Amino acid sequence: DFAVLSMFCSVGWLVAGQVSRPALGSRGVVDGVEKTYRGVGGDLQCGRRVTGILVESGRAVGVRLEDGSEHRASAVLSAADGRTTLFDLLGGRHISDAMRGYYGRIPVFNPLVLIHFGAACDLGGEPSAIVFPVRKPFSVPGRRVDDLNIHITRGDGAHAPPGHCVVRLGIESDYDAWAALAASPERYGQEKQRIAREVLERMEERYPGFARAVRVTDVATPLTTERYTGNWRGAYEGWRPTTKTFGLRMKKTLPGLSRFYMAGQWVEPGGGVPAVVFSARCALRTQARVSASAVS
Repeated sequence: DFAVLSMFCSVGWLVAGQVSRPALGSRGVVDGVEKTYRGVGGDLQCGRRVTGILVESGRAVGVRLEDGSEHRASAVLSAADGRTTLFDLLGGRHISDAMRGYYGRIPVFNPLVLIHFGAACDLGGEPSAIVFPVRKPFSVPGRRVDDLNIHITRGDGAHAPPGHCVVRLGIESDYDAWAALAASPERYGQEKQRIAREVLERMEERYPGFARAVRVTDVATPLTTERYTGNWRGAYEGWRPTTKTFGLRMKKTLPGLSRFYMAGQWVEPGGGVPAVVFSARCALRTQARVSASAVS
């Protein structure tokens, strides 16, 4: 049920020169935003979890952190997980019926098991993205795997040393099955190791000698994604762009709550870096107009 039009849009943006692949990956985008923000006097504090949004007289006035401290602000912009923002940080208040309905009926991206290999080879001659069938199918929690979808990033000094590469594989899996496994840390760890072995065996079949070249292996589950990013059920790009949701416009503000804005993939169905950055830009411009109106 994936909307094919979304693929044409992505290709169209590229052909028109409106998007490109950042030389330093998404991390380069993040670092660029941080540098600009600090350059204009912004104060960025990381590693401090927000546990509540402060509201007074129908207006967002700041945030409360995990250590109990409160930080006041003239406006609050949340780019965090949408469900956490609405139902936890705001306690379910100020939510429109439409917004509440989104979390009950719109499908989200199926979570992934992400496997990364850092290898002392560059798989020269291969394209950067390949899908190939495996001769011996295997399983991950909730799914049988008949083919592998790999992305190769060759050494450019930013992602890997020259002559090396990073190989990434994303395999759709089941969140609830991983949550059950996590009840036993030993079983959870063993399952991650098993999947890494299964994938490496198939990579070795296609690229003899690859296994010996591997220097680093990392396996992330849907629970890893949720723990690091906060994304509900490990949905790495939020809402799935189906034929029914593609083009859905979500409001970035909430009824009865002023000086509060949302940005990011949970208000931009389909997600992705371009949509998220555009969403943040729109939120900041809206806040700038509101502030200008208040001054005038």
